[in-house]
Amino acid sequence: GTEVALEIVGYWTPEYLAEKFRKLGRVRGPNLLVAVRQSLALQAATLPATVLPFKTRILLRDLLPRLEAFRR
Repeated sequence: GTEVALEIVGYWTPEYLAEKFRKLGRVRGPNLLVAVRQSLALQAATLPATVLPFKTRILLRDLLPRLEAFRR
């Protein structure tokens, strides 16, 4: 099977997130999915595919398609 690490970001600064997203764009290693509160997620249109925005909780219906994408 495929392993995916999930990092949940709930309380970080916009600067931290911008740097995290920049690093995610360069990573070619382990499968990593980052869940970020929508209030912190800046503009959803600019988020990498490896970032999953959420409001108050991570919903399985939103998470599963992102996890399935790592299998391909």
